Amino acid sequence: MFVSIRVMLSIVMMIFSTLTYSDTLLDAERAFESKDYEKAYRMYSTLGEQGNPLAQAYLGYMYENGLGVREYLKDAYFWYEKSAEQGNGYAQFKLSQAYRPGSLYRIADEEKALNLLFSAAEDGHARALNNLSVVYADATLGVSENLVLAYMYAKLAADRGDLVAKNKLASNNLPRQMSASEISAAIELANSWNVGHRLPR
Repeated sequence: MFVSIRVMLSIVMMIFSTLTYSDTLLDAERAFESKDYEKAYRMYSTLGEQGNPLAQAYLGYMYENGLGVREYLKDAYFWYEKSAEQGNGYAQFKLSQAYRPGSLYRIADEEKALNLLFSAAEDGHARALNNLSVVYADATLGVSENLVLAYMYAKLAADRGDLVAKNKLASNNLPRQMSASEISAAIELANSWNVGHRLPR
């Protein structure tokens, strides 16, 4: 009986801790949405130090844009990296942007930029998927031009609500460069992919 009580107390404590953690994150998001950035920053800082990847991504964004704190790209990178290491797709996308040539971060590394872009895309991040479409259409970040993959990534991004990708497909800029069989192959590839699985390169 004594062991059972201890187990029950442990479960109750764990549930309470989880609820408090969630409530704090929700409060931080509300403060951010209402543009009370100083309050949001304080709350996200606590959560970020505790290892919450979403809070860490928010901290990266706040440092990158000077919201509630002084704009400081070094700290933005620090928090994006912490979040990305835990699989946060948005943070992976932002780090990918940081590594692109010409970025304000001045840490250009095309291989890292591409690998992080794939990680974010495999997490279902719509902008990352659209960026991969651009990469394959324009043959950047060390890849060769591949319009089938460019179309596939544009479709995956559009299916997830990316307006740029939707406009790209609707405007026919990409499709008119392709044959009907290439478009069919791209659509088949897009329809066969699920979030969390490896993407073709």
